Amino acid sequence: MRRGDEIYAVVCAGCHLPHGEGAIGAGRYPSLAGSTKLEHGAYAIDIVLSGKGAMPPFKELLDDAQIAAVLNYARGAAFGNAFSPIIMEVDVRRARH
Repeated sequence: MRRGDEIYAVVCAGCHLPHGEGAIGAGRYPSLAGSTKLEHGAYAIDIVLSGKGAMPPFKELLDDAQIAAVLNYARGAAFGNAFSPIIMEVDVRRARH
């Protein structure tokens, strides 16, 4: 899987819901739709790699390209976001080390 939408559907939508609207249940899963926190690529990378709150770390489950793809999807028009610059695989690799 390399497409951000596919990764999101399989890995993220169960908690953040299909349209990124977020949920509260066994944990708090913030909305990704219209989230200004996603504007900061380094912050988004760190959260996916390391986890936070109810969100587990994905550094062992997703490779750099997959993390970049899913973050670019979440930071894009699908959720009403339009953040740039695009997160590159190398950005994730640097944050991982």
